[in-house]
This record gives sequence, structure tokens and C-alpha cells, in this order.
Amino acid sequence: MSDAKVQEYLELYQRDPGARQAVLKFLREFNLNQAIEREILPRLDELTMPTLLVWGGQDPYTTMDLARRLDVAIPQADLQVVTNTGHYLLEERPEEVHALLKEFIDT
Repeated sequence: MSDAKVQEYLELYQRDPGARQAVLKFLREFNLNQAIEREILPRLDELTMPTLLVWGGQDPYTTMDLARRLDVAIPQADLQVVTNTGHYLLEERPEEVHALLKEFIDT
């Protein structure tokens, strides 16, 4: 992602210390892994529609391990990995994500 785009994302938090504190508090207190394990994964087999999972191959926040688990847990999942991409796929590789979405919708 370009430095300008990173600055755009960070601008709100740099201008408003309250926003920065709220996000940090959320990140410290919210246990995403626990929510996924206890509340989300056990119910994914209930999904009956085709589901596209578009994943950044080098995402440091939502790892490929999670992508693979979701792919197995969702009955009609289609996992597509965008290589050399991190967490912000739409910012980093918009054309590739668009092509994947279009192909999924058109089928």
C-alpha cells in the first residue's frame, strides 16, 4: 500500500486522540480468536449459498491458517488467494480482487 494511503487510514487517529485510545482499547480487549472459535466456526456449516473467500496471501492479521479453516468449514466455499498481498486487498490489488468478484458473480 502506498505511503499516502497509509496516511489516509491513520489520519483520523492522528487528529483525534480519543479515537486512537478507543481502537487500542478494543484491540487489547477483544479476543477475535475466541469469538471465531466459539461463535463463528461452529455455525459456518449452516451456510447454504456459494461463498467467495478472497484472502491476502501475506496477511499478518488474518492468516492463511484461518482462510483454510473457513474454506473447510463453509460447505460451498471458494478460497481465492491473492499472492504478495497483505490485509488490505482492495487497496493493494483492486484489479485482481475485482476480477475474482466478477468471475464469482458471473458463474
